[in-house]
Amino acid sequence: MCEKSGGKIIVGDVWSGFDFEKINNIINKYLKISQDCLNCWLRRVCSLCYLSALKCLNSTCYLDKQEKKKSCIILRKNVLNDLKFYSQLISIDKTIFNGFTSNKVRNEK
Repeated sequence: MCEKSGGKIIVGDVWSGFDFEKINNIINKYLKISQDCLNCWLRRVCSLCYLSALKCLNSTCYLDKQEKKKSCIILRKNVLNDLKFYSQLISIDKTIFNGFTSNKVRNEK
């Protein structure tokens, strides 16, 4: 599916091409274990993908709801800490991030 899987989930090869049935099964399984995401405050900017749910025992890898939940808890905690830090910086200096916005872009609008 992507280079990040490190070959743990094989979805085809150069001779046969993609195994679309297997890809479809992975997507459906991921959607099934991701139902909690529909009510998550981070859902619109979430960076987790199916690899966040990947659990491997010996040479067998599969998508696991608890594994995804652990990744989700860690991500939400990190994003919340980042937002708190951002808020603290802005409260100290409202211009602190001004250098990150190009004047050229701002003036063109």
